[in-house]
Amino acid sequence: MAKSKWKCGLIVGIILVSVFGGSACSSNDSKSSGTEESNSSIPDDQGESTVTIGVICTSAQEATETTVNAWEASDKAAASRCAEDVVVESLFSTSGAKAEWVFQGCVGINASTEKCAFTYGGGAALFTAIGSDAMGWKLSELSFQAD
Repeated sequence: MAKSKWKCGLIVGIILVSVFGGSACSSNDSKSSGTEESNSSIPDDQGESTVTIGVICTSAQEATETTVNAWEASDKAAASRCAEDVVVESLFSTSGAKAEWVFQGCVGINASTEKCAFTYGGGAALFTAIGSDAMGWKLSELSFQAD
């Protein structure tokens, strides 16, 4: 019976290591941010571009920058993580491959709404982000303003 329990424990241990990559036995005492991350890579004209994909966007700024970075990398799936379909479709109606957008920041409108902006030669893209730090942030609106 003891040999059977030992085998069962060994099998469970192997499964845990393969699922969690050994992190359950890690001695790393660093705190987790609560978001899981993986990388989605797609090639571009210059080589390879990587966009980080996690569970939720924890701030309006992260939602905005993640979505724009995904657009620049032509990665709709990554953009959809932090933006509603209407924003993704509007943004992806043109290519972001050679975009030279500059993040300007976010301003809180109320506890669950922030406005974030990117500028570019000739105008600005204004994003509305809704959510909270605990529940995550998602872009709900996108408008463009010409200079």
